[in-house]
Amino acid sequence: MGGFWSLPGSFAVPLILLGLLVSRMARTGQELPGYLAWTLAAWVLLCAAVLEPSGFPLGIVPVALLLLARRHRGSATRTAPGTAAASG
Repeated sequence: MGGFWSLPGSFAVPLILLGLLVSRMARTGQELPGYLAWTLAAWVLLCAAVLEPSGFPLGIVPVALLLLARRHRGSATRTAPGTAAASG
C-alpha cells in the first residue's frame, strides 16, 4: 500500500501538471488566477501542520514565487510606459 501512495497515488502528478500549466500560461503572457497561489498556500500549510516531519514546508517557495510574480505583473500593468501622468 505504501508503494501506491509514494508513486501514482501521490500529489506529484497533479503538481507536475499544474507546474506545466503555469509555465505555459507564463510563456503566452496569460495571467494566473489569484486563487491559485492562495489555495496552494493553504494546502501546503495545512499539510505541513498535519504531517510534521515532511517536505511540505518547501512548498512555500513556489507559493511565494507565484505571489511575487502576480504582484510584479500587477504593478507593471499599473505603471505601463506612456501611461504615467506628466508632472509639471
